[in-house]
Amino acid sequence: MKKIVSAMAFGALVLGAASADTKININYRNGSEIYTGTFKGDNTDASKTFLDQDGYNGGKDSMTLSATGDIFYFGSIIQPTVSSDTIVLNKLEFGAKLPVGPGTLNARGGWWRDGVANGGIRVTTDASNFEGVDWEGAKPGSIFNKRPNTFVIDMTNMQISDTLIGGIADYTLPTDAFTLKILGSVMSDRAAQKYAKDDFSDTTQVCDGAYTWGVNANIKVPSLIEVEALVKGNPKWNGVKNEAGDGYAGATAMALYAMPLMVDGLKLAVGGSLAFVDGNLSDLAFDLRANYKVTSAFSITSYNNISMIKENIESGKIGADLLTNAALAKAIGPTAVTGTSALWNMLGFAYVVNPTITARLSVAQQTILACEETAADKGDDYKTGMALRFTPAVEITAVKGASIIAGVTCAISGIGADEESAIKEAADWYWGIPVLFRVKM
Repeated sequence: MKKIVSAMAFGALVLGAASADTKININYRNGSEIYTGTFKGDNTDASKTFLDQDGYNGGKDSMTLSATGDIFYFGSIIQPTVSSDTIVLNKLEFGAKLPVGPGTLNARGGWWRDGVANGGIRVTTDASNFEGVDWEGAKPGSIFNKRPNTFVIDMTNMQISDTLIGGIADYTLPTDAFTLKILGSVMSDRAAQKYAKDDFSDTTQVCDGAYTWGVNANIKVPSLIEVEALVKGNPKWNGVKNEAGDGYAGATAMALYAMPLMVDGLKLAVGGSLAFVDGNLSDLAFDLRANYKVTSAFSITSYNNISMIKENIESGKIGADLLTNAALAKAIGPTAVTGTSALWNMLGFAYVVNPTITARLSVAQQTILACEETAADKGDDYKTGMALRFTPAVEITAVKGASIIAGVTCAISGIGADEESAIKEAADWYWGIPVLFRVKM
């Protein structure tokens, strides 16, 4: 902890001396579960918790500290966890912005556990303090876990590990007709795997010496459209072997998204991504995201995704004959399910009652569309059913930059499941009372 604080203090001191205008920002948020209850439909098991400090988002706090000067800047996120004395440096970056020709060059180095991505594609206007499963249950790209195109718009990772040291450089060229931004990134093959007290040295080589790279191009025509295309790759991605078993497979992910800007009050992103392992198509995913401001007080958010897997990579091998079920990035119901194609939809509503109170509601649905045979006497087409999740909540804003959300969550897994599936006889239920708060200054 002392090392972390000393490093941040030194960085701020250097920036303060080197620039005429230094700003410090603090952003803190946390959440807990007042109550959770999970009930198996066959009455074989039930579990309950009360006042669970790490029940929501792992009980992780986030404290953001940043300093911005005329040229150089520094940013960090410290993330202590209530269930232990572990403190994670969730983000650390040092960068500089310089005018180059008619545009601006921005270069930075560090690591970003939460990623660096175009927020316009994610359409998180009304997410507020909600995190993960109660709002954005999956990010753009595959909704399956650890695929080459999972969270595909993140230019600091390719689902290799949660912490990779990397570098990013982008150049923005504004013109009278449009703005063009070209970005390139590179990521080390070494990742921090354990976070012991005062120890950040335990790393592992996850791609046998190969670096992951990414290239992103974004063009924006005001009041008309914004388009973003990207490609990421690694020749030894996650150590996956090729089909012959005598070398590395490597992986590439590509994505294309468009954001029409013609309609006032509408934020819309539509597009898709695909991935290749060993040169063969391994994944497909399609996204449609929208937020529409119906009135000055009422707005609606919609997330829609369908994802498909074509090749197995979980076992470290590839080949169509090795295709197996994969887990979802986030299961919205109490029971985890697996498959080879899945559908996810979320509708979110926000109504501003007055400057102090905002009513919020999220309704999510998740369905495994196809499964591979996983055991004897189970057919390829057995169904694990549909999962639903409802979270009505009230947000109270005490003062500008400080708010708290309290709600009730009801989630159901296995609606319409076959007897052959992991969910038997009846649906599984989950109830929770989350309380989330955030302070910005």
